[in-house]
Amino acid sequence: MELIQAFNSGDVYAAVARTFYWGELTDEERQLELADFKVKRSDLRKRIKTFVLATLYNMQDQAIADRFAIPLAEATRQRRAFLAKYPGVREMMQRADQDGRARGFAPVVGGMRRHVPSGHAASNKHINTPVQAGVAFRRAVVDLYQHFRGTPTRLILPIHDAVAVECDAE
Repeated sequence: MELIQAFNSGDVYAAVARTFYWGELTDEERQLELADFKVKRSDLRKRIKTFVLATLYNMQDQAIADRFAIPLAEATRQRRAFLAKYPGVREMMQRADQDGRARGFAPVVGGMRRHVPSGHAASNKHINTPVQAGVAFRRAVVDLYQHFRGTPTRLILPIHDAVAVECDAE
């Protein structure tokens, strides 16, 4: 529930950063509106964004330690703390792996499937395929195209998670 509230806050990463790093914040920082927190503690927002995505992609403790240049024990502590704070994420990851192993594939939004052979990397593929698949982005590009069809606005090129658009200045 808390993660859904963070998502609906307007800036999920600022909301999660404020919650996750609560013990490290001053009383003043704890009281900031999210927009102000994002500006004042952009370091924590940036850090938690990378950390959340790394966790959702099922990056393991050693990789997190390497990414953030922190000791392995600290990476383990932080990853465990995050998954304890958001048990729904941990449950989703476990369920994705269990279901994927039973089926032999990882489902992707829209009904597509990614065949995952068993082996040491199977768990990661089961967990991160639904997150990385990009189906939502592809759907958004189609929706944008439909929205601007018949107008002078043109979609030029999708770039990572953005779209270059050619349109009138107004």
